[in-house]
Amino acid sequence: MKIGIGIPNQVRDVRPQVIPAWAAQAEAAGFSSLGTVGRIAYPGVMDTVALAAAAGATKSIGLMSGVMLATVWPAPLLAKELAAIDGVSGGRLTAGFGIGLRPDDFVVDGLGPKGLGARIDRDPETYRSVWAGQPVGGGDNPGVPAGTREVPMVFGGIAPTSFKRMAKWGQGYVGTSARHSSWPGTSSRHARHGRTPAAPASPTWWRSPTSPSATPTRAGRTSATTTPARVSSPTS
Repeated sequence: MKIGIGIPNQVRDVRPQVIPAWAAQAEAAGFSSLGTVGRIAYPGVMDTVALAAAAGATKSIGLMSGVMLATVWPAPLLAKELAAIDGVSGGRLTAGFGIGLRPDDFVVDGLGPKGLGARIDRDPETYRSVWAGQPVGGGDNPGVPAGTREVPMVFGGIAPTSFKRMAKWGQGYVGTSARHSSWPGTSSRHARHGRTPAAPASPTWWRSPTSPSATPTRAGRTSATTTPARVSSPTS
């Protein structure tokens, strides 16, 4: 079992300068990965910024958005941001996506809180196109440097369509811990997309600090009170 720890980017009124030091200490403490939570309408640090800061402050620890509200972003822009974070980190990013629930997070014109399922079903194709170096914006230039890799994607959600999405596009599932038997038809969904499912992932604990001054320790706890949230994530 691997144990990761949350970056405190969505602690209310977090001091942003805490994030690089937090990430470095988490790596030194032996955690396997650092995770973020994403919201716009909240006084925290954007998850893409937090992941970029963590990438620059660490050398080997995994990075994961768990989850990022993919539907609040224009797909080409998000693909470019994630490719850059992954590149800066040396290929340590896993992108965990959800569709979002709160209307106040949808602040981009034309990307309101309607049609979210259709949007997140469509956008991964754009992400892959950008990561593959295809031109963006109707011009001739790609949006990412040559050699950019395809960022691994995992998906959250509890509706049946969430598992179809995971089977088509994802390398795993991110969310509350659940037995593999509670995902009916997952293997057959993979097969319909010509894919072989991995072995059921072991649950991993992610700990999200409730205080921006908390610091990680080797025992897998923080020096402040934490609220653990169990996440099923792919193992390597």
